[in-house]
Parts: sequence; structure tokens; C-alpha cells
Amino acid sequence: MLFESTRGLAPKLNFKDAVLSGLAPDGGLYMPVNWPQFNGTDMAELSYTELAHKIIKEFVGDSVSEDKLRTAIDVAYAKFPQPDIVPLTNMGDNLYLMELYHGPTHSFKDVAMQFIGALFDQMLDEGSSQVTILGATSGDTGSAAIAAFAGKKSCRIVMLHPNGRISAVQRKQMTTVMDSNVLNIAVDGDFDQCQAMVKTLMSDADFKAKHALTTVNSINWARIAAQSVYYAYMSLRLAKEHGEQPRFVVPSGNFGNAFSAFVARSMGFPVGQVFVATNDNDGLNSLVSNGTYIPKNTKATISPAMDIQWASNYERLLFALGDENKTGNDDLKNYIDAYAAKETCQMSAELQQKISSYFSAATVSQAQTKQMMLAEKARGQVEIDPHTAVGLYVAMLEKDNATSPIVSLATAHPAKFPETYEEVTGQKPQTPDSINALWQRREKFETCHADIEALKKLINKGS
Repeated sequence: MLFESTRGLAPKLNFKDAVLSGLAPDGGLYMPVNWPQFNGTDMAELSYTELAHKIIKEFVGDSVSEDKLRTAIDVAYAKFPQPDIVPLTNMGDNLYLMELYHGPTHSFKDVAMQFIGALFDQMLDEGSSQVTILGATSGDTGSAAIAAFAGKKSCRIVMLHPNGRISAVQRKQMTTVMDSNVLNIAVDGDFDQCQAMVKTLMSDADFKAKHALTTVNSINWARIAAQSVYYAYMSLRLAKEHGEQPRFVVPSGNFGNAFSAFVARSMGFPVGQVFVATNDNDGLNSLVSNGTYIPKNTKATISPAMDIQWASNYERLLFALGDENKTGNDDLKNYIDAYAAKETCQMSAELQQKISSYFSAATVSQAQTKQMMLAEKARGQVEIDPHTAVGLYVAMLEKDNATSPIVSLATAHPAKFPETYEEVTGQKPQTPDSINALWQRREKFETCHADIEALKKLINKGS
């Protein structure tokens, strides 16, 4: 399996090299040159880890040995208390909640990140030169990545977060990790600025080579591959039970999670319509609903991991649907270039029609988010965090519009946002011991303006 850049100006790489590179040298995102195809009816009885191995090995090819891949998968998912990794709660009336927060940091990011951490251990030989993992987080990616890579001799991890724009729990899950290979940087700016700085450094050939930079944000294909597994796994089970393709509702910010559902469907798994649920930062809604990108300032909300107005992974969808024959579509290239440059742009009606066959979108206000949290508190069935509430609000609206089951993604434990949960519901959420322990630990992090040269100095200083 080879991977190509969405910009079309970088050499094709195998899985291992694409993952270690992170971002393509032309600034594009790596995509497989073709989709592996599976007969889902033959795979419905597989365990989660068995299915993960079958799917991911098709992307890996022979770039990582099968023994090493199997070890990485087994090590990663041994850290989840449930054998099915992503348990499903039946909410009644054809509605389900897929719980993705049972990993070490209680976020859906753990599902992929624990695998990537174990995979890097297998791919980087003992005694090889150290790589530097550079990332930006709107809340959960950072803590999940640090939990996966802290203490590893083969990797240094540098994580940027927007100063004061993530929850205290999210911050402390990163900044209380004292391992010498971890550098946390609080940036005086929003997530979009943090992400832009990461992409700038990843496109700086000299700096990238000097520090052997890679990234584990969702711009890294390994994240997408690992996340596609839970859509495949759940769609197989529900399609077998209901006889119809399940629909999915995804609380969305950077579009990586929602795009992973598209990947599962492209490989032949029975994934139905995917609903992209945004908070007041509705850039994705505009893209999905009418194909328009208009630059906007990011608003601070009670669902901070979704406070993103420019979703980098949308470029992958444009590439996958807009240039399916890889014939060199100038209109598509111009649109991707304009979107990458964060300029106002409008996609073609043909491309918009294709996207609409896979995705729908809706925006949920903060008032509606709180309403959903209160409603679930009153029902007494589950406690939900504000991000999950955004998705569940859309799922409640859509569940009766078709006979197929609808699955809303629970992306984080409510204890990651205790102040918000208590302010909205009047009670504290049930809190895992690992989160309670954070308040007894000291923090260690650097601060930085949203300035590339200042960021370079911090990274050089610690190398």
C-alpha cells in the first residue's frame, strides 16, 4: 500500500514512512492510493482487536512486520477495561450512544493514540535516533498523545495548546506529566493558530530534518486508520441486528473523526449517513451543507475541543471525492489551494452533491447543548459531557427521520469538564480516580506567543 499527498507534489510513501513523516513535504495530507475492500458479512463476529488487525494490516502492507503490528494492537487495547473497547448504550427508540472514552485519559483520542504509541515502539528500533512528535490540541489529543508517548526513549513529544481555552482537567492531564521527553507549550492564541504553527514547522524542511519531526494529530494517517475501526466494528454489529446501515452522529471540530467514518464506508463496511455536529463554530456546517468556506474567528464555547473554524482533514474528503480518478483536476486543485490558504471559496455543485450523499451537518448552540445535558441528567441513564451533548442533540432530531439505527458518539467523559457539568446540571459528575489524582500534582509547561520563531526557540532549547 502506497500513500500520496493531497497536494500531489510529494513522492508516494509506504505506511511506515508516511506515518513517521506525518505531513507531506508539499504541505498536503497523506491518503492511500486506493481503498482496501472487505466483505463485511464475513467479519461481523470478529473481536475488536481481530478486526483492527485485519483493517490496519491492509494499510501497513509489508512496511511493518505482522508480528510487530499484532503486538502494537494487543498492547494498545489491553489498556481498555472492556473487551469490546467501545461499548454501546441503548438509549431506546432506535438511538444508541457509542462510548469512546474508556481509555487512559477518558477521551476518544485514546482509541487511536494508544495504538500509535505502541506502533512507534515497534517501528523505531532500539538505539535509533530520536524522533520529535509535534502536535497541537484543542483539549484531548494532547493528553492522549502524552499518555501514549511519555517516557519512551525513541520519542520526544512537544504539544501546543491554546492558553486558557481548554478545561483544567485537559490541561492537567498534560502538564502534570513530568517525563523528560515531554514539552508542553501554552500558546497565547486559539487552536487554529496552534494548528497553523504545527503545519508551518512540519513544512519547514530544514527544521523538520533537524528534529526528525512527525505528528500524531489527525493529520497523521495512522490516527484515521485506527479510528475507522470502531465505525467498521459497530456498523457490522448493528447492520446484522437491524438489517440496515446505521447512521452516525459525530461531534466535530477538525473533521478527523467524521472522515474516519467515510474511510470505513469506502472500505465496504455498512456505514450509513454521517451527521457532522458542530457547536457555534460552524465552519464545518457551512462546508458540508453548501460547500462554502468563509474565514471566521473562533469563538470560545463550553465544548472547547470543537472550537475550530478551519478543519484540516476536510482536505482529505475533497481529494477523495473530487479527484477519484486521479486525473489532475485543476478546479479541485484551485479549491484545495484556496481552502488550505484559508481564503473564501466555493466548491463545485458536482462535488457538493457527492459530499451530501455521505454527510449532513447541523449546528448546536450553547443553550441547546446545556438543554441536552440537563435532559440526560433528568433521565438518569447516562452523564454526558458538552461535546457528547452537541452530537446527541442532533441525534435526537434525526432519529425518527429514517428506520435505520442512529449512533451518537460519546467522545469524552463528563469528568473532563467538571466545572461546566456542575454549572449546567447543579451536580458534580462521577469522577474516575485518575482524574481526582490530578489535583495533587504540580504542573510543568512553557508559554509562547503565536509566533513561529518563539516556538522554534523553545523546541531548540529543550533538544
